[in-house]
Amino acid sequence: MANIDFPAEIRALRATYASIENVSNVEALKEDIAELSERAGEPNLWDDPAAAQVITSRLSHRQSELARLDSLTARIDDLEVLVELGQDEDDADSMGRPPPNSNRSARR
Repeated sequence: MANIDFPAEIRALRATYASIENVSNVEALKEDIAELSERAGEPNLWDDPAAAQVITSRLSHRQSELARLDSLTARIDDLEVLVELGQDEDDADSMGRPPPNSNRSARR
């Protein structure tokens, strides 16, 4: 099994995520969520049920989009911590390579 340069792979993931974040325009997304949240909180929101449904649907969609982006950040952060722990412990299972003196590498 080839050794994987996990830190380099994580840097590449972060660069890809930065591109996704840039395209997604997170700041505009957050501003849109704030505006829609304010509109959804208006006391007369449901005076026009069709308009209220549009507002709440858009808000839900935007919140889901932001949650997915936040989840990606958290997953990359978690991956980085796992790699650091595996490297600190020199844990072969965590690092995706066979332990020393194992027969796993001989079977390939």
